[in-house]
Amino acid sequence: MRQMVPEPKMPFETKDPQQSKELLDAGDWTYIDVRTTEEFALGHPPGAYNVPFLVRDPVTMQMTPNPDFVAVMAANFPPERSYVLGCAMGGRSMHACGALGQMDFGSLVSMDGGFTGRRDPHGKTVQEGWHGLGYPSDTEAQPGHTYEELHANT
Repeated sequence: MRQMVPEPKMPFETKDPQQSKELLDAGDWTYIDVRTTEEFALGHPPGAYNVPFLVRDPVTMQMTPNPDFVAVMAANFPPERSYVLGCAMGGRSMHACGALGQMDFGSLVSMDGGFTGRRDPHGKTVQEGWHGLGYPSDTEAQPGHTYEELHANT
């Protein structure tokens, strides 16, 4: 059964990677990568913070909601700031924006296409991602930007 995105108290926008990069380049927006720590380590936009929305269950190896997502976000990021959330293709970031909108986080953008790009059911790219557009990426996190470090603040 498909999980529905909760209706946020505060609405969020969906923007493509180019529009998201323009926001980030303006300097008033912070990038939150909601992919797993393993995905984050393979590459992410420079300066990104990693707060996974889903985590892999160690027993079943299935992706499950991160029970600490909201607490880690609340402990580390003021809700009045502006955030671009990104994942691999755009689905997890949309759900994460919905969860944060329930907490009255105001300025939220879900990046459609995410880091790797969104594909149709036949595997055709329908929205190029950050990496596919050739935008800069890092494999090392800045100090204080890893999930382990952010989680320690809760």
